Amino acid sequence: MSHKKTKTIPIKLKHIRADHTKIQKIFEYPVTSFLNGDGHWTYNDVDTLLTMHSICDSTHLVSEHNSIKNYLYCNLKLMHYICDNGGKVCNYKKTYHYDENYKPSIDPKQLLNMANWNKVYYYQEGENDSDEWVIVCKTKDDIYIYFRASCDYTGFDCQGGGMVSFSKNKNNFWNLGLDNFGRTMVLAQNGIKMKINMD
Repeated sequence: MSHKKTKTIPIKLKHIRADHTKIQKIFEYPVTSFLNGDGHWTYNDVDTLLTMHSICDSTHLVSEHNSIKNYLYCNLKLMHYICDNGGKVCNYKKTYHYDENYKPSIDPKQLLNMANWNKVYYYQEGENDSDEWVIVCKTKDDIYIYFRASCDYTGFDCQGGGMVSFSKNKNNFWNLGLDNFGRTMVLAQNGIKMKINMD
């Protein structure tokens, strides 16, 4: 298969200034549930994961230089560390599996301080047993955050959870911090819809 030259299409994403009163009202419930360890969550420190290759044991992989597989494997290890200790994500105590190298670069309480969220690229108000809570934003410290959560009618401690991804690098965040849903929603917010022809 021939490899054609990559075509770069520059897109400047629109954003709004965060209305902290509104943001707090919408996201206080899922964020508090996350910090309390209610439900099943992942905490994805994209920048740390991308620099962990030298200390991440990936001998079982087909190729050590396969960055995507290595990223996913290291990601699973970090997620396990974050979700350990009864799901208390802010507990940084060492376990027999990991040492300090696996500690995320930003404390979840610091990252999810909504007063520090500055620019909002997309958000969606959630509801139990209905729509998800979703926000793509940037902090005053220039950290990009993707928060996505859902739960059933009983709440997060029964059937609920979600993901938090963050990065200081906008390219790493777009490619690895967001999932397809997040990218699609941000592009749609900017009036962009991808149409792929595979004929």
